[in-house]
Amino acid sequence: MSEKTWDVKVILEREAIFEVQVEADTEDEAIELATSNVWADDYDYEERAASTIMCESYEAEEQIEMLLCPVCELQHASNTEPGINVDDFNESEKVIYTP
Repeated sequence: MSEKTWDVKVILEREAIFEVQVEADTEDEAIELATSNVWADDYDYEERAASTIMCESYEAEEQIEMLLCPVCELQHASNTEPGINVDDFNESEKVIYTP
């Protein structure tokens, strides 16, 4: 049996506490500058070094390939057995009527 394909959603909640030094005239300016630098990823190294995973969860969903049946022209999951042998049907005189 072949391996299955899965989509796995990884959800990580992280927390990072670190200190940086900035030059500013006031406390508000210092906080504004630090905030701007955080969102500009200027503290990426510091953030990664101080990061701790607080919560994690994983969700997996199997990816099933859908195949088009040449006989009934419907889609079927590739992991299911066909309800009819296509070669036998094509060699027979059977006909599928669609309204």
